[in-house]
Amino acid sequence: MVMKGAFSDVCLMPDHRVKASGPMQNDEGFELKRLNFMLSQKDVMVEGEGHPADGGMWRGETDGTSLVAGEWVYAVGVAVLVHPAWPPVVQTFTWCQQLELTAG
Repeated sequence: MVMKGAFSDVCLMPDHRVKASGPMQNDEGFELKRLNFMLSQKDVMVEGEGHPADGGMWRGETDGTSLVAGEWVYAVGVAVLVHPAWPPVVQTFTWCQQLELTAG
């Protein structure tokens, strides 16, 4: 496994945006090319894009207009990593967690 990823927080902000974040650790030489996430709550599903952040973290945002704070969401992450060897080495990593959507 190249990447260790997870969700540490998903928070519904007053402007109906959801901020998601979590720890991220890549093995040496691999570069994160794409990180997407999905949040599912009952019959609502939203998608967002994450980006590397300082301190070994990733952060992302998405529209959360139809989501309800204080209820559980299924959070799914998908990352694509590339090593610049020749030929290039491409790996994907997925993870899923159930956690409470907090209010910001």
